[in-house]
Amino acid sequence: MTTRNDVLRGAAALLSGVIGAFALPFWSFWPLIFLSLGGFFYLSGKDRTFRQGFLTGWLFGLGYFVAGLYWIGNALLVDGNPYAWAWPLAVLALPSVLAVYTGLAAALYATVKNRFVLPGYFGDVFLWSGLLSFTEYLRGHLFTGFPWNLFGHAFSEQLEILQVLSLAGPYFLSLYVILTSAALSKFLTDSAAQKKAQALSFTVMLIAGFAGAYIWGSSRIARIETREKSAPALTIRLVQPSIAQSEKWRPEKIPNHYRKIMDMSAAPAPDGAGQAGGTGPVLVVWPETAMTSAYFDYARRNGDLETLFKKLPEGSLLAAGLLMIESAPDGSPQYANSLVIADSEKNFGRYDKAHLVPFGEYIPLGKWLPFDTITGFSGFKRGRSDENLKIRMQDTVQVHPLICYEVIFPISSKGLNNSQFAKILLNVTNDAWYGHSPGPHQHLSQSRMRAIEQGLPLIRVANNGISAGVSTDGSLIVKLEYNMEKSFDLRLPLLKSFSFYFFIGDKIYLLILFLLFLFICTTTRSNPDSRDTLFLYLYFWLRHF
Repeated sequence: MTTRNDVLRGAAALLSGVIGAFALPFWSFWPLIFLSLGGFFYLSGKDRTFRQGFLTGWLFGLGYFVAGLYWIGNALLVDGNPYAWAWPLAVLALPSVLAVYTGLAAALYATVKNRFVLPGYFGDVFLWSGLLSFTEYLRGHLFTGFPWNLFGHAFSEQLEILQVLSLAGPYFLSLYVILTSAALSKFLTDSAAQKKAQALSFTVMLIAGFAGAYIWGSSRIARIETREKSAPALTIRLVQPSIAQSEKWRPEKIPNHYRKIMDMSAAPAPDGAGQAGGTGPVLVVWPETAMTSAYFDYARRNGDLETLFKKLPEGSLLAAGLLMIESAPDGSPQYANSLVIADSEKNFGRYDKAHLVPFGEYIPLGKWLPFDTITGFSGFKRGRSDENLKIRMQDTVQVHPLICYEVIFPISSKGLNNSQFAKILLNVTNDAWYGHSPGPHQHLSQSRMRAIEQGLPLIRVANNGISAGVSTDGSLIVKLEYNMEKSFDLRLPLLKSFSFYFFIGDKIYLLILFLLFLFICTTTRSNPDSRDTLFLYLYFWLRHF
């Protein structure tokens, strides 16, 4: 039977999740993440059954993901989209699924906490933090993964703290945020004076870790800034045409879009920094699906591409985001979301997007679900995620391409053996689908994290969104705001800063999580008089199963 207290606790869990979303870009009020997760920990401690725990966790996740991802529904509100009626479903459906992860963490916590005696005073803090962190890691990997708005992303504007990504990656930062939130909550809610002192000492130690990370991060940023002054650089031309999504594929408008992009590629805006004249070759970068492959072929045959290169310094290159349209073996159209590197001699390399967007570029279980993709194109061909593109400007430089959605995944999932020779991360995207919302800001913040993780500079070019040049420490060299129609030249230092995470990926985080669970399993007992540990209980249960 549902009581008034159950309803109030559920409402508090939902509100706690909503509060946490305001710690993310573009609000970025990071202290709220501690209030949000701390409230979640406190509420989880009141649950007595698996069902109660799951409901508390699911409601928290629902509030967090609806408030943080509501903008995804904007893609259905673009003029002419036949699925506008499904906007409420889009706003609620994905958060409802993602909330299962937080629900599962809270449910397992309630089950273990009420059937076993946890070790020491902080056993509940360790158990809850480990479970919530692990389910977040699963969210980033299962069913193609969706590591958007990790709890650690609350620090996306705290550049000094973010430098820890170069050591242990985003899941470690999230684990530390979760652990600190739980310890702080325990300190504020424990009424026993003796235990309060223990909670305070542990919380102070964790906060000191943030202070140490800030000091170390400041030092790392200063070292990188000094090294960048003497590093070789490339001139990059960002082309942000800012074409409204409702007009992008209208047949009568496409010739105008084509001409606009070609004209913007020929010269930067009058106030652009680092004008091409006298600076050597220029790498011109178009956004994701700037035009179709048919129009690009027309530009090559008609001489427009040749004319463009004549207006650029000798040795310049073009990196073009294209919607490739080819014929499948059965004669049906086959699409690929591609990035093409072209030079004045009509040589080019090509990369096809490997990590496709569910329901945007393909329909999961498409044989059984009678839907078209949101984009209106279907049957996208997958590329290989470990491919690089070579550009030859003075010296040969390897570029690691990341098309739109691909940049949200930590670089450990992109194939270190091949990407380790890259000198630039190149992210092309089109966030015009989502309007002026938190979406483009969250997308930019995650691309900055990839630069820190890899220790490589990153170029990000959007049709409409936020284009940017990003240093190896994640700092912004230049930023073109949403709805800004502009081409801009920048000098990008080709500096690789050492990144421990680049070599080992999530191994430090996974080792810490393993040791945390090993400690809990071997010290948690079934009752005060029993010598049986949770580890033995799980062993015999699995053996019986």
